[in-house]
Amino acid sequence: MPTTAIATYTGAVLAEIDGGPNGIRLNDGTSTVTVDFSGKTVDVTMTGFTAKDYITGAAITSPIDTIEISDMVISGNTFSGGTLTTTNGGDIVDIVGDNSVLGAGGNFFGYDNTTSRPAEVGGAFSQKGDDGYVTGAFIAK
Repeated sequence: MPTTAIATYTGAVLAEIDGGPNGIRLNDGTSTVTVDFSGKTVDVTMTGFTAKDYITGAAITSPIDTIEISDMVISGNTFSGGTLTTTNGGDIVDIVGDNSVLGAGGNFFGYDNTTSRPAEVGGAFSQKGDDGYVTGAFIAK
């Protein structure tokens, strides 16, 4: 693993949210993973979703347009922890409510000889609280 530099990876994300009568699938999103190898942190920003009703599959308007996980800590070729925030138009939207628990983490994969860093990064996240949950997975290169 590199010990210096900041790297940005771009890829895909799929997510689900549930905070009402039906869940919402967030398809076709873009993940931007920023890795600070010297600070040993990983941040992920996920945007650009197409929202669909989980039961009917009909296109709907999502209550969020961005999922961010910040300050995951790198250990070896893995990372975990951090803080998850969901927003819409820059305003925080609380999907999960009180008593939330976050599980977030991932791995680095392969090696890119051109950049002297891992070739890809991928991970998963799940935050559940009294009012609902947010869960998903991302991969980027």
